[in-house]
Amino acid sequence: MKGSNEANGVFTEIYKNVMDNRIFNNLKQQLNEMIEDEKALIQVEEFRKMFFTFFKRENKASSIYEKLLPQIIIIDDDEEGGTADAITPMVSIKKLSMFIDGFNFSPVKVGNIHFKNVSTEMTYIMSSNTKGSLAEADKTTKWHERSEGEKHLLKLLKLVSSKINERFRNMREAFRYIDTDHS
Repeated sequence: MKGSNEANGVFTEIYKNVMDNRIFNNLKQQLNEMIEDEKALIQVEEFRKMFFTFFKRENKASSIYEKLLPQIIIIDDDEEGGTADAITPMVSIKKLSMFIDGFNFSPVKVGNIHFKNVSTEMTYIMSSNTKGSLAEADKTTKWHERSEGEKHLLKLLKLVSSKINERFRNMREAFRYIDTDHS
């Protein structure tokens, strides 16, 4: 790898764009199956085609590709000719595998966690119009802050609740029992 700062920049870009690491793992597996020689090199254009085949539905795939390529490319000089024309840039499958493993296993510092299913309106309704988000502190009084009368009443309610739970299968039956004859 060229530098951990450059690789971390690519990791950050991948996380920002919420790209799936399973696609990277599938790409790595496919490339490892294609290895024919001990150098484990692939031409840049062939890698480009495979990369965009795997990431065809990703919006920012081209920017990730441009940032990833310098991390995994090496200069391969052919052993036969030794001329200047024989030097071609190649993608190292070994470096790509190391990069993907680093991406999968490196710790990530998360600034703000985005909860896609959080709804402040629904939280407000479900909390009896007291909290706008789950991060807000609960405004109810704690057990040790309650008076003796409140503690006694809560214990009685807990006892009544457990008795109702023993007597009836569900709350519907309990309400029907109270509503019919025993009002």
